[in-house]
Amino acid sequence: LGLLVALILLGSIRAIRRVGAETADAKLEEALEKSHSVHSGFQQRRFEQLSLIAEAFTSNTAITSFIAEAAERRDRASILDQLYERQEELGFDFAIVLDTRGRVLARTDSPDTAGENLSERPLVAKVMDDSDAFGIWRRDQELFNGVAVPLVQDFDLFGYLICGYLIDDDFAREVR
Repeated sequence: LGLLVALILLGSIRAIRRVGAETADAKLEEALEKSHSVHSGFQQRRFEQLSLIAEAFTSNTAITSFIAEAAERRDRASILDQLYERQEELGFDFAIVLDTRGRVLARTDSPDTAGENLSERPLVAKVMDDSDAFGIWRRDQELFNGVAVPLVQDFDLFGYLICGYLIDDDFAREVR
């Protein structure tokens, strides 16, 4: 009789543990889904903001004409001046102007760099294939939400613009 009671008690404990574990797993799954949803929402809003910034940049024919002329002359300083002005106005953390082959004409995060081929970077490859692109941009140990758009003057492609927001502690606190 004692053995039977012990077996029943042991079986009950196992059943309770299993139900408890299943309940805990379900709660954890629900919390992870909510967390992922919140993070995705924040990230989507950042991409939308960056898309608006890129549109403001590319829809201004005076700016695109100026950059197109500077790009033709390989005038990095003039392109940088435009990028810095827009950065101050629009609040993005970095911008890069590329030629049609994906080579750097100017970049705010490394102003002395030009000619580097970025065509193999995922965001650049995507914009070169699909028109507009968004995703994560990596620079050394930093990550950015980034968008890339074609630069066009008179229906002729003359390059690409990439701009982004740093994914930093402030962003993490905002998501949290």
